Amino acid sequence: MVRKNWDEDRVSYLGAEGRFRTLPIEWTDIRERELIVTLGAGRAVFRADLLRQLRAMINEIAARNGAQ
Repeated sequence: MVRKNWDEDRVSYLGAEGRFRTLPIEWTDIRERELIVTLGAGRAVFRADLLRQLRAMINEIAARNGAQ
């Protein structure tokens, strides 16, 4: 069962010793993963170092044109 406890979604279950237990839903695979996480599968479209180079080039062009 999933419900909001302690201001977060938690999964409730009956433990092996017969006691009622709860876990944060993030610790389980019950909730569907976000689509972007699934599609990305740990891959990034752009490399951070190349994005920094692009930002530097944009800043340089903007400075040459007098815009910022």
